[in-house]
Amino acid sequence: MQTPLAAAPTFEPDDLPSFVAPLKWAPSRDEVLAQSGGSRIENNNYSAEYFGKLIRVDAQIFTESGMPLFGEAQITLERFEGRHIGIRINTTDLDSRCWDDEAPIKGCRKDDRNRLHQTFLKIKSALEKQYGPGIVQRSSSDREPSVQWRAQSGHLMLFLNREEFDGWTIGLWIARR
Repeated sequence: MQTPLAAAPTFEPDDLPSFVAPLKWAPSRDEVLAQSGGSRIENNNYSAEYFGKLIRVDAQIFTESGMPLFGEAQITLERFEGRHIGIRINTTDLDSRCWDDEAPIKGCRKDDRNRLHQTFLKIKSALEKQYGPGIVQRSSSDREPSVQWRAQSGHLMLFLNREEFDGWTIGLWIARR
């Protein structure tokens, strides 16, 4: 089911989903640690496409974090030219053996796709309560659902797909122009 773009979106990027509160745009390191209980922080940069433009993103990544509805998650705060432009939250329920030198290549996730799908539906329901129905994205597989809420100044995307170590993850990406 698709929601026409002509329908007025209730989502605006500066209005973050209520379940990520008190996480906000441009939080301090201490605020993110207090929200997430994160125990590791990494700084990274990478190229990413934002609204049709390839840019160099500076990211601060909080791993081993807890996040309402997600459980164990990785929180990534993205900046471009000093301005906060994105927040990514991904489940990270990896088996610790995956980091060993002789780690198995497949099956590193502790959780399976079916349980994560139930979590995906809970997060989707929470987003629909706050923003109304999203736009279901067409994919090559019904096993990898994706829903997007769009606004003139950005978008929010929820997805369930295969990620690192050939496992499943739920991701939420909030981006603003």
